[in-house]
Amino acid sequence: MALLVSAAVVYLAGIFFWGISMDPSCYDTNYADKFISPGSKHWFGTDFVGRDMFYRCIKGLSNSLIVGILASVVSSVIALAAGIASAVLGGRWTDV
Repeated sequence: MALLVSAAVVYLAGIFFWGISMDPSCYDTNYADKFISPGSKHWFGTDFVGRDMFYRCIKGLSNSLIVGILASVVSSVIALAAGIASAVLGGRWTDV
């Protein structure tokens, strides 16, 4: 049950933050803000060049979900085409 809840939270976060705004303060380098601890302004803190780590994690999660969903759709279409081809042309290709 905990695994399902965790997976649901990850997917919902990826979908919810998919359209996150491209605020330049989140992804631009700002050496004055480097290595800031987590807080109200930067939930996960900042990295060595001052980029917001929460923003970077959510954008990475969204991109990973899009790639994963796209890969599963493409592989399903290929499998469907192969299944139909084997059902329709199965008698002709039994020797191969």
